[in-house]
Amino acid sequence: MFQKTIIYVDDDAAQRNALKKLFDMLGYTADIFDHPEDALKAAGKAAYPLVITDLDMPEMDGVTLCKKIRGINPNAFVYALSGHVKRFGPENLELSGFDGHLVKPVDADKLEKAIEGAFDKLARHEVGVTDE
Repeated sequence: MFQKTIIYVDDDAAQRNALKKLFDMLGYTADIFDHPEDALKAAGKAAYPLVITDLDMPEMDGVTLCKKIRGINPNAFVYALSGHVKRFGPENLELSGFDGHLVKPVDADKLEKAIEGAFDKLARHEVGVTDE
């Protein structure tokens, strides 16, 4: 059984702090990064089942990060969490490898449902159950 661990990447300190508190409150282990390159290093050392990333970051945007995560762990779920979803285009996000997206400011219940949905799908995939 995989660990319910999350990588969260956002260049905004207030967002990182808020989401860290939310992840803790929901009982998840989350490694929080402000630089996408640091998140990639962590993903290369451990198999994180879920990655949640901002899209608009100065060093590397979330689309590029998603593509690189897919190269490291193609089975990971990757969600975009951004106030710039429309600018990046939901269709482009899906084509880039995202499993879904959420818009900031995120509702805690929606985020929890998205996380649980990802972990549920991953668990079913691990035991060979198909979505039909």
